[in-house]
Amino acid sequence: MIDRILQIIEYKGITKNKFYKETGLSNGFLDKVKDIGASKLEYILNTYPEINSHWLVTGKGEMLNSISIVKENTVKKKITDSYSLKVTDLGLLLTDNMKFLSFLVSILIENKYQLTKKEKSDIEFYRDLEKEFENIRSGKDVLNAEDFEKIQLLIRSNLFSFINDMIDKASQVLKLKNTFYFDNENM
Repeated sequence: MIDRILQIIEYKGITKNKFYKETGLSNGFLDKVKDIGASKLEYILNTYPEINSHWLVTGKGEMLNSISIVKENTVKKKITDSYSLKVTDLGLLLTDNMKFLSFLVSILIENKYQLTKKEKSDIEFYRDLEKEFENIRSGKDVLNAEDFEKIQLLIRSNLFSFINDMIDKASQVLKLKNTFYFDNENM
């Protein structure tokens, strides 16, 4: 497996030191070990999602994944199954929450609530995010790890908070005694 990691370093055209910095593995790691644990493999595959995990572990198949994401006829990068699952999961969470938000907004409007400019702007932002995320899920665009984390935070924190505000307003408009809130800890 060390040989295959060295092939990755050669393929990327980087030094071992740069590899250690990019992956977060300790300096000299490759010179000290004979076998690599699962957590170290995860660091490598998260850093270089275009690397075929089956090839890295077994040496069988191609070094690079065969699924390419293309944007504007340019190959951007190749993705792992793990990345696809995370993107799909986050996309479904966004879509489901947007349906719920639309339901809340329709209740508010039906009950003569006037959305503020800020609320309208936030709703439009999340609708645009949902459309853009569809490009990511369909493979027209790709997210790097940093952007993925930012979008995940937007959805799991900011959107949930905004939905809870809308739940509160709908509860007031409908004069409900008990209010249900989203718990973003369990989402």
